[in-house]
Amino acid sequence: MPRADLHLHTRYSDGVDAPAAVVQRAAAMQFTVIAITDHDTMAGVPEAQQAGRAAGVEVIAGLELTCRVDAQEVHLLGYFFDDRWRLPALQDVLARAQQVRAARLAQMIEKLAALGLPVRVEPVVTPGRMHLARALVAAGAVASLEEAFARFLKPGKPGYVERERIPVTDAIALIHRVGGLAVLAHPGLNPVDDRLPALGLDGLEVWHPKHTAAQTQRYRQLAERLGWLATAGSDCHGSPVLLGSVSLPEEHLAAFRNRA
Repeated sequence: MPRADLHLHTRYSDGVDAPAAVVQRAAAMQFTVIAITDHDTMAGVPEAQQAGRAAGVEVIAGLELTCRVDAQEVHLLGYFFDDRWRLPALQDVLARAQQVRAARLAQMIEKLAALGLPVRVEPVVTPGRMHLARALVAAGAVASLEEAFARFLKPGKPGYVERERIPVTDAIALIHRVGGLAVLAHPGLNPVDDRLPALGLDGLEVWHPKHTAAQTQRYRQLAERLGWLATAGSDCHGSPVLLGSVSLPEEHLAAFRNRA
């Protein structure tokens, strides 16, 4: 039976592995379908798809956009089954997002330096807080990524800087404009349940490692009621524990393909 993980990150955003390495790990775990969904970039997709052809793994082009519903941050997964994701309509938005991310990272580095915590982050395509967290761990300032966020990088903490976010309805319209499917990532982590029916989504990420059993059931029922897709993703950023922790049931994978 096919195994599918539709939410994976590479070093082109805040993952630790090259796209080809992600594909090879997925193949070793007998996944036949994966999606590369880096934050605000699709730069790793071509490498992953080339590796996928060699490994016998179908690699769906995807991304994870940082959005907002009113003031609430949400993450939107976009999936593309042809090359229209290369169109300027989407790529210009991604270029803007990378500029915003770089400016924010510089401001956060300045704030940490003022606290007596000078850190250095290697250049990446889409820098984010995870890169700062790893730098703080490497510098010995904190013992773990969790501590870095809890003490310095979460909203309200001394190293945090607010960022520009695209309204989720605009992001959904953009994904549709270039022929993609729009799925809300891990809705249990950024709950906007009362506003979901009005968003115009194609689906919900029902199966996620951080969803409770009750959340999984609720979002599966909600997707069924609204006629939306139900997807699954490990949200793996490099930990071998996460990849393989969820897999999309075969009937839902077939529905995903049919909708595309």
